[in-house]
Amino acid sequence: MTISTLVGVLVILLFLGIVFFISSLTKINSYLKFIACAILITFPFTIINLANSIYANNVSVINIICTLLFILSWLVFSLIQGYKKQSSFKKFIMGYWLLSLLSAWLGNLLGLSAALFALFNLVPMYGLYYYVQKSFSGINYILILLVMIISWTGFLIGEKFIPFVKQKSHIN
Repeated sequence: MTISTLVGVLVILLFLGIVFFISSLTKINSYLKFIACAILITFPFTIINLANSIYANNVSVINIICTLLFILSWLVFSLIQGYKKQSSFKKFIMGYWLLSLLSAWLGNLLGLSAALFALFNLVPMYGLYYYVQKSFSGINYILILLVMIISWTGFLIGEKFIPFVKQKSHIN
C-alpha cells in the first residue's frame, strides 16, 4: 500500500467520521445537516477518483474500493436516518438525486461532458462506470438511479426492518 493510498483511506475515514458526528447533532436544521453530510460523503471519493476519471485511465483497485465505499456510505447514512425516523430525509433523497439526474441530462443535452452536480456524484462511481460505460450509453442515469435506490432502500430498512427486528428480539 502506497503512502498516497494510505492518506486517501485516512481522509475518507475522517470525512465519514465527521458525517456521523454531524448526523448525530440535533440543533441543526435537518436539510442543512443532510446537505453537509452528502458533501462530506461525496467529496473524498470524488477527489480520489478524479484524476483517473478525467483522463479515462484504467481503473485501479483504489477506484473500485472508493466506488464500493461510496455506495456503502450512502447505504449506512440512509439506514441511520431511517432508524432515527427522519422523515425529511425522504424528501432530501428525492431532491438530491433528482437534481443529480437533471444535471446529468442537461449536461448531455447541452453537449457538456457533465454538469458540475452530476460530476460530483458520478466521479465517486468511476470504479463501476469505467467497466460499463462502453456497453451502455445511458450509464450516467443508471448509476445515479442505483445510488438513489440504495439510499431509499437503506432508509426503509432503517425505518421499518431494524425496529421490527429489535422488537422481535426483545419478545423472546
